[in-house]
Amino acid sequence: MGRPPRENPMKKIPVSIERKDWEDIKRIAKKADVPLGKFKRNLLLMGLDDARGMERVGIIGIVGFTRKSIDTIKKTFSEKTLTLFETGAEVETGK
Repeated sequence: MGRPPRENPMKKIPVSIERKDWEDIKRIAKKADVPLGKFKRNLLLMGLDDARGMERVGIIGIVGFTRKSIDTIKKTFSEKTLTLFETGAEVETGK
């Protein structure tokens, strides 16, 4: 009998990003002369370090709220018209 197989401590995670961002990642990794896999991992870990710091100082909830608010504003202005409050007045957004 041999040793039991060791469990791999690494976890593979699928991530979807915009094509433009993927092209930027590949370009910058090549420019930095860092293997693409290592570069992707480093980017993820840098973001995780930032999130941990925000969590430590208690602002991670604010970040989530702000992100949702910005997404709502973007969605609102991407529509052809928007309705102003309870007045029902519609304004053209220029789209």
